[in-house]
Parts: sequence; structure tokens; C-alpha cells
Amino acid sequence: MTEVAKTLKRIFLALFSFGLLFGVVKAFWMTLSHKYFLYRVHYLFFLETIKSLNEGLVIGVGAGISVCLVHWVIRSLGKTLSPAYLDVRITTTKRFKPLVRLVTLLGLAGYLMVIFLQAISRPSDAQSDFLQRALIALGVVFLIWLFMAAGFRRWLARILAAPASRAGVRVILIFVCFLAAANLAAVVAKRIRVPQGPNVLVIVADALRADHLGCYGYEKPTSPNIDQFARENLVFENALSNASWTKPSIGSLFTSLYPHRHGALYMLDRLEDSLLTAAEAFRNVGYATLGIQKNFCVDRRFNFDQGFETFVDAFEKPDELVFDRWNAWIARHRRQRFFGYLHFMNTHVPFLSSSEFDKKFIIGENVGVDIRILTKLGLGEEDRQRLKDLYDESIIAFDQNVQKLFESLRRQGLWDNTIIVLTADHGEELWDHGSFEHGHTLYNEILHVPLILRLPPGIPGRRIQAPAQLFDLFPSLFDLTGIKVRSEIQGQDFAPLLSGRELSPRPELFFEGILFGAEKKAVLKDGWKLIENTGETNPEAFDTFGPLEDYVAPDIKKSFELYRMDEDFAERNDLAASRVDIVDVLKRSLQPFKLSSPRFRQRIEKASSRDIEKLKSLGYIK
Repeated sequence: MTEVAKTLKRIFLALFSFGLLFGVVKAFWMTLSHKYFLYRVHYLFFLETIKSLNEGLVIGVGAGISVCLVHWVIRSLGKTLSPAYLDVRITTTKRFKPLVRLVTLLGLAGYLMVIFLQAISRPSDAQSDFLQRALIALGVVFLIWLFMAAGFRRWLARILAAPASRAGVRVILIFVCFLAAANLAAVVAKRIRVPQGPNVLVIVADALRADHLGCYGYEKPTSPNIDQFARENLVFENALSNASWTKPSIGSLFTSLYPHRHGALYMLDRLEDSLLTAAEAFRNVGYATLGIQKNFCVDRRFNFDQGFETFVDAFEKPDELVFDRWNAWIARHRRQRFFGYLHFMNTHVPFLSSSEFDKKFIIGENVGVDIRILTKLGLGEEDRQRLKDLYDESIIAFDQNVQKLFESLRRQGLWDNTIIVLTADHGEELWDHGSFEHGHTLYNEILHVPLILRLPPGIPGRRIQAPAQLFDLFPSLFDLTGIKVRSEIQGQDFAPLLSGRELSPRPELFFEGILFGAEKKAVLKDGWKLIENTGETNPEAFDTFGPLEDYVAPDIKKSFELYRMDEDFAERNDLAASRVDIVDVLKRSLQPFKLSSPRFRQRIEKASSRDIEKLKSLGYIK
């Protein structure tokens, strides 16, 4: 073996070892941060550990091959062009320095070119973004060169020598054999670990009001397929979201915790690794898990993919591509038990339907902000009705999407063995209380959501009057599928209701989670609902996107509102002044929630320019 080949072997084995070490460190960190042993989800721990080690293996092999290819290209160019700088022969660590310099300079030049092209394509915030990223890249190159100058040859020699030694090669071979055996064991475990419960499919419509569906009393024919589905299955008349907008609501749906407990309250908050999600619980007992969602606020950057084997952020993709991905996945997994989560955006601003959104309502890029501004200036009743009609048209489009999903389940022969849940993360205000969209109030047009549940044949359809919240859903599904979960769950299992049994009365329901504007809290108890308008704005609400004055939100000072739900579900008659006794009782019920110990929230430090563009398209910012 030539000296060059020996050196390349050392380099390859060193990079391969670093890749394996990365996998080990990631697996160890995953064990600490996810608390799998605390929750006793040992099978999931095994799967995630193997996944981390496999990632390290791929990184190590990829890095080693890449360096060898770079060397081969440079030597080939050197022989062809014969410039002195390219005639690099890796025979000693001293000769390795020109290669490192060249690779870092080429990488830096390529990276600067890419971010420069991105900057000129998005000139709005190009200068600051380009300069920041360029300085970071220069800093990385500087650190590499500094390392080379400070005893580089001595350190490099030791690094290259250790894995290439006999003992190092033996350790690597033992580790690779262990990893191969573990992967084989994982494959066998998937074959023999078959869940006993049925499949589960959760369909979420973003910003879908319950009272705009025919099965909830709406007069217009917006939802013929959903209405037929509701007639044959279980309809919860009084299902309520835990929050007024997507992130805290879906966080509660996934974890069965109140928003202040799971911590994903504001735009840049990240769902904590340490929380056990529903997808993790299903995967731990052998379910294949799929998530396809179209809302930027709950994408993988914010850790909402935790527990999903396949998670698709389809924010910019049309529904046709979503169905293609769903159909391809379900065709591969129809012989496995599966848990699926599909999140549609038809009913979210700009109300995606088969008809084009009326251009006269779009002043800029962001429909929601523009309509709130027009409302403040004085939007006519005719224009408001047109927007309500567009919202209803978007429900029709969603209704058609639901029917396509049902048809795909029937084609695959899965209809009779699948629990289907159809719900929404929150509703939508259509000037019920003088404003538009969602995220800024806790009234029932925002909180009242559809919840329709189909169980495998055996339980006849009926309507359930007992109140339910979204975070009750997964404890109930765990019961229906026979999954035992050892984690903190604040939601209530409503499965006994489905067989005619009674539940212990729930003391109160709590609501929170404001996207923009003043913070609000609400409690529902004994038919009375108290809303506390704190008058305080949390600095984390839109702190990344500029002054709050840029966004139109109701200007409400500190106050309390009181409503009698059985007589005034639309919350038109505020009784706070006349029923001070009830207000005082509900204040005491609200206090424990307000005083709950705060949790550390993992946050994305800064929104990128692309993130801001996505938020604009959703109408959240201007």
C-alpha cells in the first residue's frame, strides 16, 4: 500500500469514527432529553437509539468518502493543469495543510455565492441577513485555520493514528457488528410486535367553526359528506379547543396538557423534547406513524414531528400532492397498524377553495391583516357577507378532501378497522364580536370546534352532550386502542361515555393562548364562563416581528366578562356587573391555573426571512 493510500485510510477511519461518535452522543442526549425511561417507552427508546447510531454511521461514511473524492479530484486537476497549488499529495500531515486550506476556501466561496444569490432574490431583508451569515462563515474558516496554526500537525497525527491502529480498527469493527445486529433485531421486532388495537386517523381542519357545518345546525349546504359521516357516528355537541390559535392548541392535542404546561404558547416556541407525544405512545406499541400538515406554526422546526416516523411539512404544496403522499404511504403500510395525523388549511385565511379569493380584499400579501385593518376603518356589511361566503366555500373544499380520504381508506380495505377523528384546532371569528380571524379572543366562535368520532362497527352513531376539550382526545384513543401510558395527562378519558357509562363530573375547563394582543384567560364551570382580560401584552407575542401596533387587535383593558352558556352560547350578554358573586367564585377557580409553575420553553431564536413570508401568507403579520 502506497503512502498516499495509507494516509487516505487514516483519514477515512478518523472521519468514520467521528461519525459513529456523533451517533453515540446523539443517542445519549436523546435518552436524557426525552425521558423515555421515565415514561417506560422502552421499545421507542430502542428504535430512536438505533436511528441515531445509523445517522452517525451514514455521516461517517459520507464524510470519509467525500474527503477521498476531493483528494482524487484535486490530484486529477493537478496532473491535468499542473498548477503548483493543486499538486497536492497527502503523504504527511504537513502536506495535508494545503488541502485543508483549499477545501475551506472553496467551501467559503461557494457558500458566499449561494447566500448572495438568495439575498438578491429577496431584497427586503437581504443586506443584514447576508452580512450575518457571511460573518459566521468567515468565523468558521478562521477557527479552522487557527487550529491548523496551533499545533495542527501534532493533533492531526494523533487523530489519524488512533482509529487506524489495530485496537482502533477492532473497536470500529465490533461497533459496526453490534449496530448491524441491532438493526436486524429492530426489523424482527417490527415483524413480531403487532398492536392489537385498530388503526387511528386524526383529521384536523385549521380554523373550522363547528356552527358552519350542517351537522351542527348550519342552514347552508357546506358539508354534505361530513354531515353524512356525522349521522352514522359519534358527534360531540360541546367540544372546545384549549386555545385560540394553532400552536398551543395542537400542542395540547399532542400532549394532553394545558398550553402553559406544554409551553408552546407563542410563535417561536418549540415543543419540549421531554414531553411524551401521542405519536410516540402509538409508535412505542408498534404503530406506523404518519403526519402530513400544512401549517407553518407546527412544522418540524418546532418539534411537532416528535414520534412520527414520516412527517411531511406540506405548507407550500397543493392538496393534490398531499393526497399523493398519503396514498403512497398508506399503500405501503396497509398491512400494519397505523396512526395518521392530517392537518388541512382550506378553512384558514385566505380560505382556500375552488374559487379564487376576491382580489379586492387583498391590499398586500397578507389577507388577514388587511381585513382587520379594513374592519377598523369600516368594512361594509356586503363585503363582510362576501368574506363569510368565501369561508363557507372553503368548507365545501375541505368537505371534498375528507371524502377523498374516506374513499382511499375504502379502496385499501381499511375502513372497517380504523378509528377516524374529524376535528379542528380552533374556530374563526367572522365579526361575531366585532373582529376577524383568530388568536386574539376566547369567545365560543373561536373555541367551539367540531369533534366527530367513528369507531369500528359495533357502536351506533349518537350525539353526546357532555363537554370535551381537544386534549381529552388522546387519553380516550389510548383507552380505545388498549395503550397504557405512564406520563402526566391532564385531559379526561371520555371513552366510557361511548359505551353508555357516566364520567365523573369535571370541575372546570380552562382556556388560554393568545397569538397577538392582550393576554386572556378563561374558565368554564357549572355552566358559567368567566373571561379575564388581563390588559397585559406578553413581550414574546410577536417580539420578533416588530411593534405590536403594526397588527390590528382589539384594545381591551383589564376587565372580566361573565356569560351563562346554556342561555347565551353566542356570548352577547355580559353579566359580570350584575353577578359579582359568580365572578368571585370563578376568579378563585381561575387562580390555580394562573399560578401554575412556569415551564422552560425551548424557542427558535430568530425567524428567518422565509418564516416571515410564510407568516405573511397566513395573514398573521404585515
